[in-house]
Amino acid sequence: MSSYVVSPSPQWRYPVDMEQSRNMSVNNNYSGGGYLRDPRDLRDLRDLRDLRPRVVYSKGPCPLSLAGSGGSSGGQLPSLTNMMMGLGFQDSQPPEQYSRKVFIGGLPPDINEKEIFAAFRRFGPLTVNWPQKGETRPHFPPRGYAFLIFQEEESVRLLIDACVQKPPQLYISVSSHLQPNKLVQIRPWSLTDAEYTLDDSVPLDPRKTVFVGGVPRPFKAVELACLMNELFGNVCCAGIDTDPDLKYPKGAARVTFTTRDSYLKAIEVRFVEVQMPDQRKRMEVKPFVLDDQLCDQCIDINSRRSGPYFCGNLICLQYYCEFCWSQIHSDDEKMFHKPIVKEWADRPRTLAYRRC
Repeated sequence: MSSYVVSPSPQWRYPVDMEQSRNMSVNNNYSGGGYLRDPRDLRDLRDLRDLRPRVVYSKGPCPLSLAGSGGSSGGQLPSLTNMMMGLGFQDSQPPEQYSRKVFIGGLPPDINEKEIFAAFRRFGPLTVNWPQKGETRPHFPPRGYAFLIFQEEESVRLLIDACVQKPPQLYISVSSHLQPNKLVQIRPWSLTDAEYTLDDSVPLDPRKTVFVGGVPRPFKAVELACLMNELFGNVCCAGIDTDPDLKYPKGAARVTFTTRDSYLKAIEVRFVEVQMPDQRKRMEVKPFVLDDQLCDQCIDINSRRSGPYFCGNLICLQYYCEFCWSQIHSDDEKMFHKPIVKEWADRPRTLAYRRC
């Protein structure tokens, strides 16, 4: 099974000032295609209140500029809200700019939970956590990183203001017995980085949407969208799945294409590898499974049954009721196909289907 490997270089993106960022934004009167839509036109996307791009591509125009010379359509698509809701995006507009969960990396090896708490409590009430906390040596983050979970979003802003900026990273000084005044990395998650969309002239088609698993936590929607567009072309929208409470990335995403050919290419490849600064990450691409679909094979539309079984094989890619699944997959070519159903957090799960 093939996969693509992409190794971003330091020149792949660079910070831009606010004036340049404003000039890059696309409003309804701009006819040049552009990089981004005006955030006021994206109220149906989750958590997009202040879309200020922090990175642009240094190799010419962003490959996601698909609108062409025809310019903006001048308005929202009537079905955009319903389509995004169907893909799992929620129509909410919280005033926050950041997730209350903040990654902190490069911690001294001897620092404990109490010392981490003491170093950051000046910014507001918080808790300190890390993966498998109950299974590790008491009170010590085992891998040199942890998460700060603040009670208020304002605490995150105060933390950012106190950081030393070495673009694109943020650092703050933390002390332990072995390493006093050590600079550790602070990585806040901006809510505007969870969604990226363009080309509003094409309706969003949930059947041209893929689920992407194993997405690196620092990956922004704009980076994922541009990566997938570079590999497969014709990306319309990308969204990072976030925790509903903390709004922090869960390591999964969705990408919608404008053409079926690009959608099929992504599914056929299945795996995409990305070289991150500290490791290589392998992302898995699967068809995005929808809720409450009717069987695509029931001929009489008045008696179409629910289609809970989705076949992700390239020769099928359809929803089936139990009867039609058994009928269609009874021949030698398709009998080994496995149905996929939707489970929690929009993650598709393969079933071991047993024919009666």
